[in-house]
Amino acid sequence: MRDLGTAQADAAKSAPRRDDVVGLAQLDAPAAGQRKDAAPRLELLAATVGGAPNVVSFAVAGAEPQGVRELDDNYIAMHLGLAQQLVYGRGEHKVTGIVLQLHRSEDVPFVRARLGQIIAANHLDLEVRDFRELSPFYVQVMAMFGSIFIFISLVMGVIVLFAVVNTMTMNVMERTNEIGTIRAMGVRRGGVRMQFILEGALIGAIGATVGALLAIGIAMLVNGAGLTWMPPGNSSPSPFQVDVVTHPLMVLATWIALTLVAVAAAVLPANRAARLSVVDALRHV
Repeated sequence: MRDLGTAQADAAKSAPRRDDVVGLAQLDAPAAGQRKDAAPRLELLAATVGGAPNVVSFAVAGAEPQGVRELDDNYIAMHLGLAQQLVYGRGEHKVTGIVLQLHRSEDVPFVRARLGQIIAANHLDLEVRDFRELSPFYVQVMAMFGSIFIFISLVMGVIVLFAVVNTMTMNVMERTNEIGTIRAMGVRRGGVRMQFILEGALIGAIGATVGALLAIGIAMLVNGAGLTWMPPGNSSPSPFQVDVVTHPLMVLATWIALTLVAVAAAVLPANRAARLSVVDALRHV
């Protein structure tokens, strides 16, 4: 016969270990009298507003990813009455905040002003906080993307600047005889300079117009394709939209900026053309 110590050692070896996932699953298996299709329940422990511990029991309806690891580890959505029971216990149940979701972000200033008037008129102990104040991370991300877009715009401006300078310089070199001819016919240096500046402005305007039309066309194609993407912090995909048509002022400002850059780039070659000697320009080969 085996002694009692040997029997206990064998039982300990056969029992599932606490640090074993399979063993934990066996320990969590429903009892013989419990229904297998019953919803799992959790006991949630939290501190009330007075600092005392409080526990509530609730059935788990499901687990949904929130898109952020921190929220997945800490976020629990429950009924308002159950949340009040957890936070306030046997005391008076209250509400700490009311969340309003708008259809358009452009309506936030109007709604905030209107809510301020209602709160002041009814003497309510409330204050209005918008999404930017409650989520500083959103403001930081928008500032980061704004800096990136400004840098890209500067790079594009430099590319346009050098492209127009190169084009206008080649025009001056190829039309040296023409410059000498019109100067011999009585055209002043200012007239020659203005001719090349207007040509640079025309090049910039045509290029900006073609670029704006292409951008609008590509945006319409992308928006009509029904593409989706997963934004940071989201658990469900969102429609991929390129906002070009909805921002006509941005398109107009970009068109004007590119045209002005082309004009500025044409000033240096225009001054060079205006300073050419008439004799040297006429005998240029």
